[in-house]
Amino acid sequence: MNLNNKFNLDDISNDQAIFTKKYVYRKMNNLNNGYDIYVLQFLNNRFVWDKTNNYLDIYETNDISTENFNNLCCINSENSRFLTIYKIYENIATGSIIYDGNTNFKWNKLNIPFEHLNINTTSLLNIPSHIDLTKEDDDDYFTNFEPLHGWSDLLERNPPDETYCDKSSNEDKEVCFDKELVLEIPNTEYRIDPYDNEWYTKEEFLDYYAGLTEWRNQDPKLVLRREQYYHFTEKFQHLSAEKFMFLFEEYQKTFR
Repeated sequence: MNLNNKFNLDDISNDQAIFTKKYVYRKMNNLNNGYDIYVLQFLNNRFVWDKTNNYLDIYETNDISTENFNNLCCINSENSRFLTIYKIYENIATGSIIYDGNTNFKWNKLNIPFEHLNINTTSLLNIPSHIDLTKEDDDDYFTNFEPLHGWSDLLERNPPDETYCDKSSNEDKEVCFDKELVLEIPNTEYRIDPYDNEWYTKEEFLDYYAGLTEWRNQDPKLVLRREQYYHFTEKFQHLSAEKFMFLFEEYQKTFR
């Protein structure tokens, strides 16, 4: 699809590649319910989708087109600075470009179309994404997130609205407590069994498992940490490896 310079990026699907005279771009969703622009670049001896804020040529040229990724494939040879991209119609390669991210290109119609499955091609979507974290504003990652809390916040609560103070003439201490608060502290510690989700004492763990490995593993802090790591992984598994590890390492610090 050919576009004019009045087009809106919002109208382009994430399933489409954007071709200018010199670069290939794509959109990817971000954590702010928007999208970022990535350009196909040769970095560290391989082609990657590199996040960029410099895509003015999309608006500065009239020669813009989009193609659905399902209608594209490429030959991505290791350590090669050139990427051969094919345009596909019903599994038949009908056109090609030689792309290096530095030189202007145009689609060349193949004189003899061929079935692309007969050669070692792959989808452009299989090319990994890349984010240079040194160019990112760290605060942007957490702008729309709730604060990350650590162990010091787990028992934090607001003071009771109504308190009762008992002053004893024989004591210098003043004790205040919530009238509605009933606090029962068990004399014996119980921990939940990981297999039947029932609560047992340390002695019962030792008697059943003939050891205390399971007891130590079921320390409440460790249980909570595992649960939070699991939920974090489920929520952010769609991120690139670099971005996920950055977030995870920051999140992990809150549990120390």
